[in-house]
Parts: sequence; C-alpha cells; structure tokens
Amino acid sequence: MPAVADDRSPLLTPPVADGHASRALGVLLKIADNYRAQNATRQAIEMYFDILSKYGHLPDVSRVRDRLLGIAEEYETRGDFRQARALCERLL
Repeated sequence: MPAVADDRSPLLTPPVADGHASRALGVLLKIADNYRAQNATRQAIEMYFDILSKYGHLPDVSRVRDRLLGIAEEYETRGDFRQARALCERLL
C-alpha cells in the first residue's frame, strides 16, 4: 500500500518567509552583485536565476528580477540584442 502524505508533510507545507530567509536572500544577492561588480556577468546571471528558482516564494525576490532586467537593458544599450532578448525571454 503506497504511503499517503498527511497535512503535516514537509512536501505539502509551503516554505515560511521569515526574517532568516530574507537575510539569507540578502547575502546571496550581495554575492551575485559582487560577481557583477567584478565583470563576471555570466556568473551573476546564473546566481540570480538560481536564487529565483530556489527562493521565488520570498517577497523581496523582486529585487533579483530588477537586477536581471538591468543587465538585459545594459546588453540592449550596448547593441547586444541577442543577449538582451535571451535574458528577457528567460525571465518570462
């Protein structure tokens, strides 16, 4: 007989957005921003997307999307339309 998850199952419990989670998000965001400041844009982009996929349930995650859109706008300003488009489509 297969196991049935009850209401207390961790698989059914949504993650809690507490102060620790927000602080951890802030630290991860600083690390990704540091990659970007060091012109390691690809690493920054991948870390931003990793943050989105793992912590998208947190309320302050909109800051991550803002940073990714900022990078897309930089690509567009430099005339790198292919990169700008790929980044925007990945965000959608």
